[in-house]
Formats: sequence, C-alpha cells, structure tokens
Amino acid sequence: MESGSKLKVMLIAPCREGTLGGQATSARLLISGLQREIKWTVVSLPPPGRQVIMRAIGSVTIFCRSFFLCLYRRIKVVHLFASCTRMALYEKLWLGFFLRLTGTRSILNFRGAFDELYLRCSSFEKKLIRFLLRRQTAVLCQHNGIKSFLLHEGILPEKKIDVIPNAVEPVHEEMIPVRNSGKKKMICLSWIVSSKGLDVLIRSEEHT
Repeated sequence: MESGSKLKVMLIAPCREGTLGGQATSARLLISGLQREIKWTVVSLPPPGRQVIMRAIGSVTIFCRSFFLCLYRRIKVVHLFASCTRMALYEKLWLGFFLRLTGTRSILNFRGAFDELYLRCSSFEKKLIRFLLRRQTAVLCQHNGIKSFLLHEGILPEKKIDVIPNAVEPVHEEMIPVRNSGKKKMICLSWIVSSKGLDVLIRSEEHT
C-alpha cells in the first residue's frame, strides 16, 4: 500500500440503516473505527427471509454486484460477515471463493456458533465446508473456543485463524441482580432463532 493511501476494502454485511442484529452492529463498529485507514465499499445484504426463491435471487444479486465492484474499484480485501446457518454460511463461503478470482483477499468473519452447525453436517458437507474455508485468506472468530474447534477438527491451519473480541462486552457476575428468593434475574436481547441457543436459558430456569 502506498504511503498516505487507504486500503480498499469491501464489506459485505447487513449494515444498512434500520437493520438490527449482531452482524449489523459489528459491521458499523468496524467501519466507524477504521475509516481513517480504509476506503470502504459497502454491499448491504437483504434481511434474511423465509422464502427460499427470494433469498436465492438476493444472493445472486449480491454476488454479481460484488464481483463487478471488486474489478471496477480494484478492491484489495473483501470482508464477509457470516452468520452460522447453512444458507448464510454457504452463501459467504462461495462468495469469498469466487471473489478471490478477481485477485482480492477474502476474510470470513464468523458471527455465531460454527461448531454446532458443523457437527450437524453430513460427511460430504463437512468436506465441502473444509474445502471452501481453506480457500479463504483468513477466518476470524469471536473466541478461542471456535479456534480450538477448527484446529481440533483439522478444518483450518492455525496460520489462517485469528481471534477477535466480541463487540458486546460480557456482563460481570456481580452486576446481575438477585431476587429475594435467591434467584438471579437475567435478560437476553436476541432474535428468537434456534442458533441463539435460547432453549439453554429456558431449561436453566429450573436450576436458578
């Protein structure tokens, strides 16, 4: 990179105005914190929907637009936010794989419990995921647990993995109020989807 110039990075994430969720929050923090060093090109993903056909059309649109922008603006790095659901993960894996053909570097940013998704996959899917992950330049994960899982399962070499902190600070134990009954009072702000593991909180009600 030339002295005084900015690195050209394309961010693919649901970060447009009015979009809520962990990926959108992390994307906005990433942009706001690195504006001085990076010239951003933002490709905003459509909100996840249940209609498979519309989601497929949206994915193709994002792919074509991203591929064109990488060539036209000579993007050096593509930063992909990937939630850990099957459709979203495959969408970003294939996108990063093909965008590398333009000469860019692809960074896949996990925003979810990749280990749980991977363990539910068939042997064929696991091979495909490993193949596509190894074709990315780097993979980011939120904590060392995911890194350890990637290494233990032989999915990625350590040199391709980086751990970054979660954008939301964890709450300290002493900050959680206690009821008169001795039970702790907790609140969870999240989308009600299976990948969030809210069933764990519900089951823990019997023991707290």
